[in-house]
Amino acid sequence: MLTALEGEALRRGLSSIDLRSTKTAAAFYKRNGYIETGKDEAMFGLTTRGMRKDIVRDIMPSI
Repeated sequence: MLTALEGEALRRGLSSIDLRSTKTAAAFYKRNGYIETGKDEAMFGLTTRGMRKDIVRDIMPSI
């Protein structure tokens, strides 16, 4: 699902994805290339942290 989301973001012309993660899910996002961008904050009764990933399309020259 995450790969599909990142692919759709690329198709829509985005160069990065910003999200709020729970503490529990933060390890998952880190394993997938996201970095922490801020302090923990309360949101909807949960502790969340900002995370970001720069997404770029790999372009290989035609051989």
